[in-house]
Amino acid sequence: MQEQIHYAYLKGKTLFFVLKHPGYVMEFNYNKKVINQVLSKLKRGYPFCEDVEVRAIQVYDKFIPQKDTICDTEKTYTERAKGEFEIKTDDPELKELFIKIKKAIQEQAGEEDKDS
Repeated sequence: MQEQIHYAYLKGKTLFFVLKHPGYVMEFNYNKKVINQVLSKLKRGYPFCEDVEVRAIQVYDKFIPQKDTICDTEKTYTERAKGEFEIKTDDPELKELFIKIKKAIQEQAGEEDKDS
């Protein structure tokens, strides 16, 4: 649990704990009683902690994703279309554009058939 604490600070008479992941907030809340017991022992055992008075403990998360978990791989997808569609337009510019699209799809589908 100690490794999951990002940092802690005292504001007024409230001790704030900032955790690295939201999943540990609930776990930390279960252990508040134990933390209060440890704080009371600190006040008795260490003279520089005598003046510290904590009446409440608050906890929240500040999730920072780890750099090594971010995936930088390029995603590739196989073309499932075959380029078999009917061109229904009388506009010559649109018809030419659709023909280019159809050829590009057919070429892409043909290249993938060779790879298989």
